[in-house]
Amino acid sequence: MEAVKISPKFQVVIPREIRDKLHLVPGQRLPARHMTTALSSFS
Repeated sequence: MEAVKISPKFQVVIPREIRDKLHLVPGQRLPARHMTTALSSFS
């Protein structure tokens, strides 16, 4: 599992491996959904 860091502006960088697998491009919009079972907090 990849971990991402949240910037002070609440932006996240999607790891290259995932971007490549999903064929994501800059400026592309993605749906966002709150899923309590899908996210974990690593403190």
